[in-house]
Amino acid sequence: MLITGCGHGDAAGPAGAGPTIGAVPVGPSAAEVFTACSPPGIVDYDPIESLAVLAGDSTVVIAGEIDRVQAGRDTTYSAPNETSTTGSAVIVVRNVTVVSGELNPAADASVYIEFGSGSPDQCTRIVPLGTAIVAYLNPAWDGARSYVDEYLDPTSVYTEIEDPGAGRPSGQPLYQASALEGLVWQLPGSAEVVWPLHLGTGPGSIRDALPDGTLAGPERT
Repeated sequence: MLITGCGHGDAAGPAGAGPTIGAVPVGPSAAEVFTACSPPGIVDYDPIESLAVLAGDSTVVIAGEIDRVQAGRDTTYSAPNETSTTGSAVIVVRNVTVVSGELNPAADASVYIEFGSGSPDQCTRIVPLGTAIVAYLNPAWDGARSYVDEYLDPTSVYTEIEDPGAGRPSGQPLYQASALEGLVWQLPGSAEVVWPLHLGTGPGSIRDALPDGTLAGPERT
């Protein structure tokens, strides 16, 4: 279920971000894509006030098409009694239109967006080519690969990034959503939008996910 918010701002909607409602799509449904690409666990947090507020908290807002989804960086926590690894996926966006803000000058014709996924391999296989996306982004953290948490346990090692360059060409900047609502997808021909990082899907148009649009994101359940 979706709630509507009062979006503000004067950003013009790019041609590539128009409604994709049309013939019944051939391929996975929005719900199937959400199931494959949603992050593990449930997050309880305060939702955004509006898309305009979200845009103000973002370095850059883009619209475009998903060229592919590929495996991203792994994060591993190691302690004396347990080790756990969390995977990620990277969305490669083509035909990019910058709606507000600026991209890193080092970016090539594509934009690379890292996001958490409960099943990165399954997600990479199910997202259709040409899926529309609106993304509210900040630079992803590219910090040290590991550190020792001497305060909690001097013998523990928390590995932040297994392979810092995974999921993108060398030298290309990596972005992440600036909030849980920061990635909005719409499959070709679908009448639904998908918020994989917000645990939801619902009827709507990708154009309404732009900063001056009316979709503020799914309600918390």
